Amino acid sequence: MSGTSPNASNSHVVTRSNYSTLTNPSRIGNLDKRSYNAVVRGHPESSSTLSSVRLAGDKKSLSDLTRNLSLSLPSELKLFRLGSKNAIKPRLLKVIFTSTELALRFVSDFNTEKRSKSTLDQASSISIARDRTLLGRKESHRIYSNLDERRKKGEHNIAVRYRNGAPYLSQIRLASKADDLHSQQMSGMHSKN
Repeated sequence: MSGTSPNASNSHVVTRSNYSTLTNPSRIGNLDKRSYNAVVRGHPESSSTLSSVRLAGDKKSLSDLTRNLSLSLPSELKLFRLGSKNAIKPRLLKVIFTSTELALRFVSDFNTEKRSKSTLDQASSISIARDRTLLGRKESHRIYSNLDERRKKGEHNIAVRYRNGAPYLSQIRLASKADDLHSQQMSGMHSKN
């Protein structure tokens, strides 16, 4: 065990407790299937009682939304709503793509365009994310809760970053007064030349 500290994370180590989880074919297949999906939150839902009309409306309105963001939906995709219909808020819309790459690119492009075009009212109320397992959702919730707690305690030099789609807390470097002074001195030197 040279080169590793006793406090290092052993999440990659197979133990008796996680062996069945790591080797369970249905769990692995479930993760693979989820990689083709995206989940849309806040997308308005049709009030029609016919499921075919609701589905066509979902596809058209999602297509219109992405077109407003200069994006396009692939022609071959499947859509369906998750859960029971209620009057309070729209159900989640699951979008199933033909490949993992299309799903990841759609989520990434949508969120990038949404951030750059903040004037679109309809897009601001909609969020699109990868389809995660219950464990993945709990881990994401834990990370963001930890971020909130630490910020409430005055620690503002942290942010959530993503590595391979998994969130983690990372320290960010805040500019100090010394950095500002150095920057001003350097800009003054360049303006004199």
